[in-house]
Amino acid sequence: MDAGAQGFVDLVEGIHAYMSDLRLPPAEADAAPLREFAGLHWHEQADAARPWCSECLVAADAIDRTGLQAALVQAGADSVVVAGTAQRLRLHAHVADPGALFELAGRFGSVSARKAEDMRAQHRAAQRRASVTVVTDSAGDVPQGIGEHLPLDVVPVRVSFGAEDFIDGVSLSNAEFYRRLREGGVLPQTSQPPPGDFRRCFELLLAHAEQVVYVGLSRQLSGTLQSGEAAAERCGDGRVCVIDSMQASCGQGLLAIAAAECAASGGSVADVRHHLEQLAPLTFTFAAARDVQHAVRGGRLPRWILPLARRFGLSAIARMRPDGKLTVAGVLFGRGNLPDRFARHVTRRLPVASRWRVMVGHCDAQAEAELLLAALRRRLPLSRDWLVQTGPAIGAHAGPGTLVVGVQAETCLPG
Repeated sequence: MDAGAQGFVDLVEGIHAYMSDLRLPPAEADAAPLREFAGLHWHEQADAARPWCSECLVAADAIDRTGLQAALVQAGADSVVVAGTAQRLRLHAHVADPGALFELAGRFGSVSARKAEDMRAQHRAAQRRASVTVVTDSAGDVPQGIGEHLPLDVVPVRVSFGAEDFIDGVSLSNAEFYRRLREGGVLPQTSQPPPGDFRRCFELLLAHAEQVVYVGLSRQLSGTLQSGEAAAERCGDGRVCVIDSMQASCGQGLLAIAAAECAASGGSVADVRHHLEQLAPLTFTFAAARDVQHAVRGGRLPRWILPLARRFGLSAIARMRPDGKLTVAGVLFGRGNLPDRFARHVTRRLPVASRWRVMVGHCDAQAEAELLLAALRRRLPLSRDWLVQTGPAIGAHAGPGTLVVGVQAETCLPG
């Protein structure tokens, strides 16, 4: 059984025990096991091999329930619930890989309403001591594992290849996404997380924190922020604060990290908002796309740039404007030494600052991203830097080989 089912069993047993002898054990006897559990790590009380609580709907003319249940047992799924009719059922299981579970379910019918929640993240949320916790969406790139030491959680966007629907980073890894993208065929589409995804995340965090701050993808680029706002309204009580980052990718990630650091240091929602208001004009995002067809197809870049880029071997440079819109900011001629020339382009357009934070993202271009980060280290005084692989939220529109730079000034100098 999972935690909810075990809790229900405990409740029923407690009611039965009380009705049997009409007396309760001393309160101290109930408190002792709780004190013992409070000091334990998640993996000591749960199955670390199956951390994903996953659900989906399966529909078919006649679902082979016996075959489905046997396949789930063979796959090593735990806490399995299969409930419904011969034509439509809901599947719940704890698994190591939600993508593999959904793929298995797809052998027995069409799969929809995919959901996967990381129970490790839920445990981290329960153990945090910050009164304010921060959420961003996966369009904002943050380093893997950063939620281990900062109050920062990520709601994944959705991505589809034709009729196949996936959850970014959950049922579709970056490696699999870029493999499919490079193979051609059906082009991917991304969509914002539904309000229900945000609501579940907000409600979980509000069970352990006083307030939540959602730092979202620029409103000018997507409906993701509106989806978060709808969920925040449903949570009620004004305990969820939604902030438009006016950024995407690495710039959004830098602002989300700064918000989480402020919250971790004891900052209130007002403190976090004020901190981001100060950092927003000091945060810049640039992207260099070798192949602009993906950005043109998605409407992120104008169509006139595509024939020019192909004829002259141009790499288009885009940047986030202060109003949250994406615009073409220049081109780089030729294909050689792109990382160094891109670093030079970026640093020439920055104000003078004492120290910088830098995040370099790449769309399946690890080697060039490392060269780009090295070039930025030579040109800028850095206090922190990160290297991340951007996911489908950026890769589907920018295409493989794209490099992204997010830079954030700690303090700007006069002049």
